[in-house]
Amino acid sequence: MLWIETDGTSNSPTESEIEIVVYSVDVNQPENLKGETMWTKRIAVLFGVALVGLLAATAVSAGSDANSRKGKAYFKKNCRVCHDGKTADAPTLEPAELIIEQWERAFTKEDDVAECVPRVKEKTGVELTEQDLIDIEAYLVQGAADSERPMTCG
Repeated sequence: MLWIETDGTSNSPTESEIEIVVYSVDVNQPENLKGETMWTKRIAVLFGVALVGLLAATAVSAGSDANSRKGKAYFKKNCRVCHDGKTADAPTLEPAELIIEQWERAFTKEDDVAECVPRVKEKTGVELTEQDLIDIEAYLVQGAADSERPMTCG
């Protein structure tokens, strides 16, 4: 409904008053459309950001072929040979013995695990591959003391 105020002398609006009203509606209408367009752009940007994030997360998880189940089996079969509490120079190890950061640091090329690989081959006859070590690390990190589910090797 359109209300037009007059000075009280005439009940009919003049042509100039009608033009002003029409002009006023024309001016406001693009502003409304501008707001809708802005919201459409914002939604499109948010959707795009969410899609990129999802793709990045998928790429990271696809690039990491760590299998913690295999890692647990390898750990029990190969690592526990020395880390069983009976070997003097190899402490007993369980996933929950260390925090995630400590396990990750132990699996760098110049750290503890690199020193163990030759001993594993000597004691078990098994030469652990790079993938085996990735799987073992995944198992240990998954069960670390500060993980969601700390665990023992049992």
